[in-house]
Amino acid sequence: MVPHVDVFKCNGCGTCVRECPEHIIGLVNNKAAILTDLCVECGICAFVCPFVSIVNELPNGGYETGNIMHFSRR
Repeated sequence: MVPHVDVFKCNGCGTCVRECPEHIIGLVNNKAAILTDLCVECGICAFVCPFVSIVNELPNGGYETGNIMHFSRR
């Protein structure tokens, strides 16, 4: 599950930057940016984001935010 940032929800608080164990998240123009090629897909960034701006894509077309799973009807 590779994380993606919803830049419309991200306010640049930096919580994900501080909590990422791999240190691959940074702020670009006050928005979170993830180096997805280096991501180990631990999901911590999505779990700690207070604005639910980081989502993990699931293989079946749904996504996961923190501990809540959502499925799309694609």
